[in-house]
Amino acid sequence: MASEKHTILIYCPCCKQEKEASAFHKDRRSATGYQCYCITCHKVMRDIYRNTHRIEIRDQSKTYYVMHREERHIYYEEHRDQKKAYDKEYSLREHEKVKAKDKAKRARKYTATVERFNDIEIFTRDKWICQLCHRKVNRRLKYPHPLSPSLDHIIPLSKGGVHSRQNCCLVHLQCNNRKQNRSVSQQTRLF
Repeated sequence: MASEKHTILIYCPCCKQEKEASAFHKDRRSATGYQCYCITCHKVMRDIYRNTHRIEIRDQSKTYYVMHREERHIYYEEHRDQKKAYDKEYSLREHEKVKAKDKAKRARKYTATVERFNDIEIFTRDKWICQLCHRKVNRRLKYPHPLSPSLDHIIPLSKGGVHSRQNCCLVHLQCNNRKQNRSVSQQTRLF
């Protein structure tokens, strides 16, 4: 006789359903070994709490940040090399995230409006054609290759442009570097 695997069912009082144990976070303090609310309900309740207590949470974070400033400074001084190594490894592993964060930071520096989007959306919209020289862009090339895909702001951020889908287009890296922060009369692709 083959051994049967029993599934543990736990009742969630929020959604009033019995679900498998895999739908709950583990909790050693609980008698069942799992939290009383399922993961979905827990996330909803957490988001509601955060939205209703936003100001208190922000104030607590600021207070904690100020009170532990010296400890943080000492820790970073002692672990400077480890942090540098981790930051370098992270930027290589999560290149797209880091790039998007840098672009948003740069846009905020010029007090531009920042819209969240992925570079690939723009590249696909532009059919992988450079909007300055009108030649195909090879999607397999990566930065820093001069013919790699690059995101260009039609109206430069430094001239009051916004970081949005309508103000961005695909160009070769070398075309973008040549253009710098000048507006190009040929580049009239505003949607």
